[in-house]
Amino acid sequence: MRKLIVFSCMLILLAASLVNATQTRVLTMGEIGTVIRDDVNVHDFPQTLRMYPNFGTAEITGANFTTSGWHMAYGDFVVGGYWTTQGWSNGYLPDFNGNNSNDDALDQKFSLLYARDLGGMPFGFTFELFGNGEENKGADKSTMSGLGMKIGAGMTFMETLETSLKIGMLSWEQKDAAGITTAENEGGTSIAVNARYWMPETPMGVMVPHLMFMTESGGVKPASLQSTKDDRAILEIGFGGYMMAGEKTMIVHDLGIKTMSRTWDDGVADDKEEWSYNMIPYFKGGMEGPLGEHFMFRCGGVKEWITTTHKNGSDEHNTSGAATRLYIGFGYMRGAFTLDADVKPAFFTNGPYFITGAPGALANQVSLSYKW
Repeated sequence: MRKLIVFSCMLILLAASLVNATQTRVLTMGEIGTVIRDDVNVHDFPQTLRMYPNFGTAEITGANFTTSGWHMAYGDFVVGGYWTTQGWSNGYLPDFNGNNSNDDALDQKFSLLYARDLGGMPFGFTFELFGNGEENKGADKSTMSGLGMKIGAGMTFMETLETSLKIGMLSWEQKDAAGITTAENEGGTSIAVNARYWMPETPMGVMVPHLMFMTESGGVKPASLQSTKDDRAILEIGFGGYMMAGEKTMIVHDLGIKTMSRTWDDGVADDKEEWSYNMIPYFKGGMEGPLGEHFMFRCGGVKEWITTTHKNGSDEHNTSGAATRLYIGFGYMRGAFTLDADVKPAFFTNGPYFITGAPGALANQVSLSYKW
């Protein structure tokens, strides 16, 4: 029976039908990537690239690899590159058609990272390029094209304070069959600031206060209509950390607040819309621990207490409630190879397909990594 359970777990990891891939380890521990050290940190804190030299990783969605990346050490510095289908800030600017939507037209992204020691302090640089184009082969023969880029840098002070700054610019346009511009971006900038501080270790573990602020300004400029402005901002402040309950057993937690705001203004009197979305507070918690020599078990959860406000002219609508997300995951490690999976809860009730015949995917997402 024990061998059957272990074999079933291996099948989850090695033969799962997958959707919605992300950085699986930190996800299944309760979305706590900010308060532990993990290779996922390199995108927000590029100076941490030095901690993960000679490293390759991939993320899988459905039947497709959605992210592929590598890190390579060259003497005193480390460089990295990533291909991903992640869009420009996950829908924080309007789509090419000028609609008020979360569609991502700039959904092809390449990232280049560089890190080295600079005067005794870790320093990192990142360059992200977004691009895509679309041509309508139908009657109107319209075209859309866009290009975005983000440039960022990070530095660690006193080996404990990690900081980063990232600035982005976006440009896109839509043309009709005659090549005349019918719509284009109005603005298109973003600024993101990240910081976290690793407090001295105590018998209760390591505490990590952290902060993230991002603001984006964009909009749509039609050829013959009033321009539309779309401005957004996010602020997150948290106090989390981790504790080692054993040689390989880690308990993690994070308590904080997160606020998001948006203003949509099309220049029409009494038609300005404003949204606010506040998580005050949120709590994240999770753990990971060994299952024998090659497996890790992970579980985690997120609880958010949410209030929202929507203003449209003189109208105002308020809501309040709570949201909960729970995760169970496994990791498989063999030499330099690691495979992490976010397991579907139905697996534990339905069992594996080869035994019960129950249909459906066995895992939600998977991450692969290899060190050399």
